[in-house]
Amino acid sequence: VWDATTGAKQYCFEGHEAPVYSVCPHYKENIQ
Repeated sequence: VWDATTGAKQYCFEGHEAPVYSVCPHYKENIQ
């Protein structure tokens, strides 16, 4: 996942090999 403003890499989906077309953002404290 990249920052849309700066283009800097923010996160990496480790072990995920298929293309990612969209994401649904969540706050980290809400992810279980």
